[in-house]
Amino acid sequence: MKRFLIAFGVFFCWFLLGILFMNTTGALDRKSVFASKISTESDIDSTPNAAKPEFVPFVEDNSDEEDSKRTLTQPDTFMGTNLNQSNEQVVEELTKTIQANKRQLAEDLEKLRNAKKRSNATAVAPRTFDALFYPEFKHARFVAEQKATSFLSFIKQKLSADPNLHIKVVGHTDYIGDKEDNYLLALDEAKKVREFLIKSLKLPDNQVSAYSSGETEPIYDRDSANRELNHRIEIYFE
Repeated sequence: MKRFLIAFGVFFCWFLLGILFMNTTGALDRKSVFASKISTESDIDSTPNAAKPEFVPFVEDNSDEEDSKRTLTQPDTFMGTNLNQSNEQVVEELTKTIQANKRQLAEDLEKLRNAKKRSNATAVAPRTFDALFYPEFKHARFVAEQKATSFLSFIKQKLSADPNLHIKVVGHTDYIGDKEDNYLLALDEAKKVREFLIKSLKLPDNQVSAYSSGETEPIYDRDSANRELNHRIEIYFE
């Protein structure tokens, strides 16, 4: 309680000092406060020969606005130039990427094509036959040339050892063309070789027979450099 009274006394003393200060300086007089700052209209009019304030029309200054427009236009132009350059760089990079992808795609396709060829390669099993003959045909007609003469001598030698041997003529083709067409082609060539043997050696018709295997029994892989040698005639003695 004692402390409260002391604090209240101090506060009250400061309050009195403040009132005294304001009274002494005239701060409480409203007119004195604004006297040096405000001149009323009546005071101005009552002053003899007092110059009244002239009305000056307001003229808007657009120089700052024009400067700001120029300032804004310059960055826009600069930004536009930079954007064009940036777009050209992007297009160039995309073009390079596309070209690189095309080259990579071509390489991958080539690898895939080679792998497919390897996977589709026909497994060539060893074949046993008594004679292998590559006849010559022109305009679908058998040509009796030097190879045919050598082939005929070999058949005659075999028959001289065993005249009752049955001769089986089997025609083969490569993979070029349609499968059915190749079968018919091989059969036609086998028949022509059969006729050549029968006429040349004066054999009975039932001693020589003709068959076709078409493209189904190659002796060389279809991707081999020797794949054309699959087009042949095989001879079997039975």
